[in-house]
Amino acid sequence: MTVLKTYQSAKYRSLGLVGQGQFGQVYCAIHRKSGRLVALKNLNRDRFPTHQFLREFRFLLSLDHPHIANCLALDQSGSGRQLVLDYCEGGTLRDLMEQGTQLTLAEILTLTTEILSALEHAHAKGLIHCDIKPENILLSLSPHGWRAKVSDFGIARLSQEYQGKDKGATGSPAYMAPERFYFQFSAASDLYAVGIMLYELLLGDRPFSGNYNQLMVCHLNHAVKLPDSLPVSIQAILKKATEKLTPRRYRSATDMKAAILKVRKTLTAGDLRERFPKIAALKTVGSFAPQEPVQLPDRCSALALLNATDALPQLLTAHGHQLYGWSLTNTQTLDSERPAATWDFDAPITQLCQVPSGVLVVTQNQLHLLTTSSLVTLATFNTAIAVLPGGQQWAIVQSLASPRRLWAVNTHHSSPIIRELPTEDEQVPTTAAMLDDRHYAIASQQDKQSHLHVLSRKGQSLGKVSVQTNIHHLFASQKPGSCIALAGTKQQDFLVIRIKPYRIMRCRLDIVPHWFGELVTGYVAISQKGEMRLINYYGQLIGQINDLPIPEAVCFHPPHGLWIVSQQGQDTCLHHIDLQALGLDLIF
Repeated sequence: MTVLKTYQSAKYRSLGLVGQGQFGQVYCAIHRKSGRLVALKNLNRDRFPTHQFLREFRFLLSLDHPHIANCLALDQSGSGRQLVLDYCEGGTLRDLMEQGTQLTLAEILTLTTEILSALEHAHAKGLIHCDIKPENILLSLSPHGWRAKVSDFGIARLSQEYQGKDKGATGSPAYMAPERFYFQFSAASDLYAVGIMLYELLLGDRPFSGNYNQLMVCHLNHAVKLPDSLPVSIQAILKKATEKLTPRRYRSATDMKAAILKVRKTLTAGDLRERFPKIAALKTVGSFAPQEPVQLPDRCSALALLNATDALPQLLTAHGHQLYGWSLTNTQTLDSERPAATWDFDAPITQLCQVPSGVLVVTQNQLHLLTTSSLVTLATFNTAIAVLPGGQQWAIVQSLASPRRLWAVNTHHSSPIIRELPTEDEQVPTTAAMLDDRHYAIASQQDKQSHLHVLSRKGQSLGKVSVQTNIHHLFASQKPGSCIALAGTKQQDFLVIRIKPYRIMRCRLDIVPHWFGELVTGYVAISQKGEMRLINYYGQLIGQINDLPIPEAVCFHPPHGLWIVSQQGQDTCLHHIDLQALGLDLIF
C-alpha cells in the first residue's frame, strides 16, 4: 500500500499528484469533513530522522503569514510522514515562467515584495529558507494578478543539516549565494536568491548557467551583467541584492522590500504597465484573404454544423424563424446556391448548439433537437432560455429572466431527462458548465471573487472552492474534468480550470472574447471586432489574427476550420477559414 492510499483512507481524499520535488511528492487533497483543499507533501524518513525533524518542526508550525504556504499539521502513517500545507491552485512561479507568460513590471514587483514579506516574517523567527527559487514560489489567483506564497520553508536547511557537510551543499546552484557553496547561510543568502529570481522574471533567463562547478565559479567570481534596457533604479536593486559579499547586500528582507517600494513610487504608470520578459511578438497575419465569400439570402443570427465530425457535414444557418441546411463540397464551399433543406419554427431562432446527437435549436422558450433523420422538441420552459456553451450530451439551460435557474437536459433521447440544478442564490450572476457526462461546475460571483461548486449530475455536492477573481462565463472543454472560463474585471482573463487535481492556468488576452471553440491547436477565442487568439491546453497564447471579417455568427469546424458570417453593407456573407492557411508558425 502506498503512502497516498494509506493517507486517503484517513482524513483526506486525494485529487491527484501536483508536484515532484527533491524532498517528496506533493498531492492536492480535500479534507473529508471540512471540504478544505490542502497540499500533502510526503517526506522520506531516511532523509529526515525523526528526533531531529521534530526538534525543528515546531518552528515550521510557528510560521503563519499570508505569503507563506503555512504548515497546518503533520500526519504519520506506516510508510512515511505527510506535511499538511496550504494549497495554491495556480501552480508554481516556474510553471508560469514556462508558459511564456509576460508579467507587467507592477506584477513582478508585487510578487517580489510578497516573497520578501514572507522572508521578513521567517527571518524574524530565525528560519532561513536556503532554497528560494521559482519552483518553491506557489501562486494563487487574485483579482488583479497572482498572489505569491513561499513553500518548503526550513525543509532545505534541515536537509542540509541532516545530510552532513561532507555530502555537499543542498539547494539549487543556479540561485545559491557564494557563501552557500561553503556550507554557510544567513538571511542574506535568501536575499541573493530573490535577486537572481527577480533578474529571471525581468529578463527571461538566469544570469549564470552551466553545471554545478561552472555555476559555483560564476557565483563566486562573476558580476551579474545588467542590460541598459532595464530602468536604472531596478538595476540598482539587482546589483545590491546580488553582491558577492554579504555585508554589501541588503541588511534584511525589510530593507530590500522598502527599497523596491521606494523605487516603485518613482516609476510612471507606463513603466509599471510594461511587460517582461521581452519576447518576440507572435506572428500575426498581415492581411486576411479567405476564398470568395458566399452570399446568403437573409441575415444570419446563428451557425452550426450537423454531424460536424463527418467528412461532409451539413452547414446550418438561422434566419429569423427559418433554419436552412446547406450541403458542403470537398473544398469547403456550398454545394448549391439554394439550401438543401428548410425548417420553420414558431418563434425566432436564438441559438444553434452542436451536441454529439445533432444540433440544438433554441427559440424563445423551447429547446429542439435536429438530427439527420428528425426534428423533435425536447423541452418547453415557462421563461426565456439560453443554452450555455458546452457541446456535450448533457446541455445546461439557463433562464434569462430573474430569478436565474439552471437545468441539465439529456440531449441523447427524444424523451429527455430534465433536472433542475441547485444554485445558492438565484439573484447573483451564475454560470455553469458540464465537466463530463456525470459532473458539472457552477460559478457564482460575489464581490471580487467567485465560488466554484462541483456537483454530480444528481445534485450531490463534491466540493467548493473560492476563486479570487470574477468568473463571468464557464465553457465546457473537450478535456474531461476541465472547463474554461472568462474572468477578470475586463473579461480578458482566459482561465483553464482543471478539477482533479485542482489547478488554474491563466492567459491574459488583449481582446474581449465573444465566441470560444476548440480545434486541433487548442482553444480559439474570437472577439466581435474580428480578432482571434489561439491558446494551447497549457494556457499559452500561441497565435493571433487581427483582421478577420467582423463576425455576426461563428461556428467551429474541427480539426482546423471555422465558419464566420459577416455583414458587408446589405449583403450577408459566409466565410470559411482554415488555420493552416493563415501563415501562423504552428505545426498541425
